[in-house]
Amino acid sequence: MSSSNAPHSISSSQNPHFRRWIHLLDSRGTKKFHQFIVFGEKVVRETLFSLESAPLELVFPVSQPLSFSPPTHVKPYVLVKNLFRQLDIFGTHFPLLICRTPELPLIDLRESPQGLEVLCPLSDPSNVGAVIRSCLAFGIHKVIMLQEASLPFHPKAVRASSGAILRQPLFQGPSLDGVIEQSDSKTLVALDMEGEPLDKFTWPKNLRLLIGQEGPGLPDPFPFRGLAVPMGSSANSLNAVVAASIALYGYRLQHPL
Repeated sequence: MSSSNAPHSISSSQNPHFRRWIHLLDSRGTKKFHQFIVFGEKVVRETLFSLESAPLELVFPVSQPLSFSPPTHVKPYVLVKNLFRQLDIFGTHFPLLICRTPELPLIDLRESPQGLEVLCPLSDPSNVGAVIRSCLAFGIHKVIMLQEASLPFHPKAVRASSGAILRQPLFQGPSLDGVIEQSDSKTLVALDMEGEPLDKFTWPKNLRLLIGQEGPGLPDPFPFRGLAVPMGSSANSLNAVVAASIALYGYRLQHPL
């Protein structure tokens, strides 16, 4: 590591950098500072040298010196062990990467979809990250974050996505009420336990798929076509991410990558 990029040591919890990083552990801090934390060796290494993700800072414990040199635009910081442990909430024991949060483009649902686009209202950040990971795996054109959804750059969402939030195109959409106002029956279907069987559905190539919220499901009444994953009589429901992944697979069976 060059002297111009030598790490800055931090030993106090009152340090302004450390206090900012602590705030990034929840959605409010992420929104306030427009930054988020990337956890895990594989994802950190992949993200560190990606200009698209705008990495800013690399944070590591004093007991684990860096075995690699970060890019010159990424500032390294070394923390005493107890401070690093407070940030490393998933126990990765690997340097943490601080990135700039990208702006999500606004989308107008009155415009026609291109390919399959997924509308996400999920409030659990782990589910948000997992569904974004599935969308990337199935080559979904757009994931549209509704106003009810958890921030996709929440630490739990970032962790569950395994880096997918940095590669999947994400957009900002309206609320669920706005979805109903802006959409029509030709461009929108929704996952609904009371809907028609998913395996009987003929998927249009260009369509939007709305995932039901955990718990409350869809607004009642909901004026659009519903799709249900066939289940055995002993099962009450499926996790929203599992149901969404099955639906995405069904779409790809009819419209292969």
